Amino acid sequence: MQKQNRFNLLPLLVALILVCTSCINPQHDHGHADHHHPVGRPVCGRGDPNLQPYLSQITGSITQLPLAEPLAHPHAYDIIGHTNASYQWYGGEPYFHHGLDSRTTANAQVRTPIAGTVVNIENYVPNELYWEVGIIDENGFLWQYHHIDVNSIPAQIQENWNQGKTTEVEAGDVIGSVIAWPINVSFDPEFFHHTHLNILGRDESGEVVFLNPLLFLEPIEDPIAPKIVDIGFHQNRAEITNTSGAPYSIFVEVEDVITERTADHNNGDEYIVPPHKISYRLNGAEEVVVWEFNTLPGGCDFEQDATDFYLESQSCGDYDCRRFVVDLGYGQDGSAYPLSGEHVLAVSIADFAGNTDERTYSLTIDGENNIFIDLNIPLTYSNSQFLPVVSNQ
Repeated sequence: MQKQNRFNLLPLLVALILVCTSCINPQHDHGHADHHHPVGRPVCGRGDPNLQPYLSQITGSITQLPLAEPLAHPHAYDIIGHTNASYQWYGGEPYFHHGLDSRTTANAQVRTPIAGTVVNIENYVPNELYWEVGIIDENGFLWQYHHIDVNSIPAQIQENWNQGKTTEVEAGDVIGSVIAWPINVSFDPEFFHHTHLNILGRDESGEVVFLNPLLFLEPIEDPIAPKIVDIGFHQNRAEITNTSGAPYSIFVEVEDVITERTADHNNGDEYIVPPHKISYRLNGAEEVVVWEFNTLPGGCDFEQDATDFYLESQSCGDYDCRRFVVDLGYGQDGSAYPLSGEHVLAVSIADFAGNTDERTYSLTIDGENNIFIDLNIPLTYSNSQFLPVVSNQ
């Protein structure tokens, strides 16, 4: 995994505009056995719950969070393999991972941490690895448990479902076991046995959205801060060192590690995930939050904006590679105006546990539009006019 540390290297800065034309795209058939992505199956449609009948039963709202008491994880876990923010690409369209991968042992029992109603049992990809048990909990949130061994789902739940009946479950009830996963990631010789947990609810406007499962669950053990790895300028999603000619924006490479819980694995520090929150301040102006992953940029469309938020040409997310390069101009509208002179850019990232990394950069664009970046200058904010970092790519 490439890591670059630039102290005095790229031409730098400009504010510019992201003409963010986002539309809700239907899910595409990726034509591969993606271990998380429900291939060829619309998970939900923003404003169109008819794509899956039980989506209309979702009444839980993000305004109800956090819960009064965090819930137990559905099973014991060793490490967190992916978060909802993780960039994924296995061919086809890149997407946000949109759920939580909890690594465990094959055949580990999966228990619902909250009472509710089983509303779905589905083989969402024609393969034994891709069975879902869906439960609407007592607060109206939908929990989708993926990678359940269908033969382990309790007989009464199976029988009721086959007869068109629902099943009420109590907190702590077993709903199945983890299917044995036949693939491992390149940096870990052990197979990637895991569950993928999605939780869906409604946002402040009442739309169905994917919610971060960590908002519901007991805190994970995560003493390690995320890391800002690299920063630079890009134009048309390619890195540049000169700002002449066209609109441009700033990228930042970031990574986080969520530590493993058992001593019998030695590769946890390779399970890199994105930070939970990314923000910046330019020339001492107020904080601009690029995104905070309580929800996804696309709501319940996990493909939407994945290649606007992440630089596809520099990011990767599969069994062999994890690299997360984010456009700091994501979501900003306006016109692009190259800024000559000197500027101070402070970039801040945080993981869900509250660990942070912040770095400040001196950005200089000289008279020939060359960019220069100096790392870790002192914080000397002023009340200068806010200059948006934006992109039209």
